[in-house]
Amino acid sequence: MKKILLSSILLCLCLQATYSQNLNYKRIIINAPSHDVIHTLSDLGMDLTCGAVINSQGLQLELSKDELKRVKNKGIAYNVLIDDLTKYYADRATKNLPNAIQELEAQKTSLHAKAGFGKTSVSNILFDNIGQYNGCDEINWPTPTNFKLGSMGGCFTVSETLAELDLMRSLYPNIISVKTNASPTNQTTLEGRTTYYVRISDNPDIDEANEPETLYTGMTHSREVSSLMNLMYYMWYILENYGSDPAITSLVNNQELYFIPIVNSDGLAYNEAVAPNGGGLQRKNRRDTGACSTYTDGIDLNRNFGYYWGNGGSSTSGCSETYRGTTYFSEPESQIVRDFFLDHDFKLVLNHHSFKNAMLHGYAGVDPATLDAAGVDRREDEFAKYNHDMTHFNRYAYGPSTQISALNSGNMNDWMMGPAVAGSTGGPGAGKDTMAWTPENGGGSEAASSSGFWPNPLLIDDIARRAMRANFLAAYFSGKYAKIIDLSSSNVTDLSGNFNFGIEYLGQTDSDFTLTVTPISSNITSLTSPSVQSGMVTLEQRNVSAPFTLNASIQPNDAIEFKVALSNDDGILYEANIIKYYTPTILFEDDEETNGISNWTASGGSWGTTSDAFSGTLAITDSPAGPYNNNESKT
Repeated sequence: MKKILLSSILLCLCLQATYSQNLNYKRIIINAPSHDVIHTLSDLGMDLTCGAVINSQGLQLELSKDELKRVKNKGIAYNVLIDDLTKYYADRATKNLPNAIQELEAQKTSLHAKAGFGKTSVSNILFDNIGQYNGCDEINWPTPTNFKLGSMGGCFTVSETLAELDLMRSLYPNIISVKTNASPTNQTTLEGRTTYYVRISDNPDIDEANEPETLYTGMTHSREVSSLMNLMYYMWYILENYGSDPAITSLVNNQELYFIPIVNSDGLAYNEAVAPNGGGLQRKNRRDTGACSTYTDGIDLNRNFGYYWGNGGSSTSGCSETYRGTTYFSEPESQIVRDFFLDHDFKLVLNHHSFKNAMLHGYAGVDPATLDAAGVDRREDEFAKYNHDMTHFNRYAYGPSTQISALNSGNMNDWMMGPAVAGSTGGPGAGKDTMAWTPENGGGSEAASSSGFWPNPLLIDDIARRAMRANFLAAYFSGKYAKIIDLSSSNVTDLSGNFNFGIEYLGQTDSDFTLTVTPISSNITSLTSPSVQSGMVTLEQRNVSAPFTLNASIQPNDAIEFKVALSNDDGILYEANIIKYYTPTILFEDDEETNGISNWTASGGSWGTTSDAFSGTLAITDSPAGPYNNNESKT
């Protein structure tokens, strides 16, 4: 036993020594790079998607010794910002992790509340969902009680992640499955690890064919801490709020949410071995390509998928961080994700990465103009709407990677949306036309110095909160989702008319929608709900009306209150009480306090004002000097 323990220790020390001797990642900046320089960097196989940051100073990259050599050989000038990134990340984590743990625990005991809604006619929300939220500030998501930071610079190790999944199952066995091998054939990673998934649903141990499915993946690149930690935060939030939050309860009861928290477990385990305090920069899997002696060896799993594999934005060099492999789907890890995906019918997928503060979507392996010329439907209208809503508060940049980032062929998103025929390069797509994104989760521009692949542990929960809206909306958009918009003025001027509403269908699963409008205040004598809306297509907007009649005795400024409830085939999506105010049109108005009777024509004697007023200081009277005479007529 002692010999085995000693051997393990020596192996670990040897890995750490090899790491520090052979590999030194640096953070550099290239001042005001031209388009030609950016294209050259892409051709060199630099990753311009995940860790590239463009700011007022220039293009910031985190590169290995081998990559820096290639940049230098091309004559591209750069300045070094951080000489040893692993040491920098590890030192920062060691310093801040204890305080981050304390702050996280303190947040759990503080009260969090949703930010206030904008100025609308809504008086009381009875059944809410975050897609309806229209406040000025993002929801202040309460920190889940069970969410915690990992031991490796705030990140979970592989074993800690699996322990978290086991804990989730033990605490919430009715809504989350046992962790299960994601490979239908029980395939493992290169180093023999199982890739696990879990399912959150009301029947977690059964795949219900009639329920919409959403997929979330993390740690495809094994140094991207927030890709894993934001998913753990989101999962705990759902589990802890099921049963108390009606919207989350309905979501879980009617949909299936799938999670593969770690796609590249070998890479994450290697980072733990060489940098147990955090800061390990292994991105790729652990394939020995024979191309380089350092740990930059391996294959970029997000360049190993079939559709447009082998095009720009990937490398043929085994030491490159974007090395695509010798053929598409050459790696067991990408094969596992492929087979799992094909075994399901996912409507939307979020393949989480970090740390660029962007929502990237396909197609990224080929120029969009090429696709447009070929008549390929890129579903840009749907992507634009979903992107807008998902990034409304975190302000992530969004769009096709080719337009806001760089070409990157052989990525998951392209394959998941691609048709079952080969593109100009590589193999066929999945043939499922599934909308998929790469959220690049970061700390925002205000926290750029604290972000990175290994963010300051004090920032990990903030980055997770920034991802919550996108995570939730991905689930909503997968399902039978629609929004209601109140199109009527807050002021009602007539005793009869229509309350007008808009219904916007945003889901990927067909459904009828019913808007029920019910009177609350007694001054509404009749109110008729619109008809059921059928056959709506995604992004369609319909205007509907609810005819009303008010009681003739209603007084100006009286409140008119009614309830609206928007439902799909499964149940209520949104329910709220709405208040309008009766403000009839004024035909004539005069102020006796100022004008007396000067604007009136009087006959039959004197008219004037008196201080004996019902309200105010003066009133108009036909006898300002005293009682009028018998049989006297005044007008």
